[in-house]
Amino acid sequence: MIKILFNRNKKLNKEGKGLISFSITLNGNRKYISSEFYVFPKDWDDKKCEVRKSDPNYLKINRRLADGKPTRRGWFFDEVIKFDDLKPKKK
Repeated sequence: MIKILFNRNKKLNKEGKGLISFSITLNGNRKYISSEFYVFPKDWDDKKCEVRKSDPNYLKINRRLADGKPTRRGWFFDEVIKFDDLKPKKK
């Protein structure tokens, strides 16, 4: 299961913006991945889990979050594959 989270650690950066991140649960293991996007709390819609139109980059950020390509490093799902602790455990 994949969830989009805003300001998970309840800490804002120097500009007063919170980080948008992903929570991934697979086989009972949970991992958090940064989207590398920061927005002001007033610009985040908790119910829709998306950036409000009041943010100048809302279209770009929301598109990337929906496409699963939030990071500069590449496709989100390629990042997930790198985590050995999320792979099924061998018996």
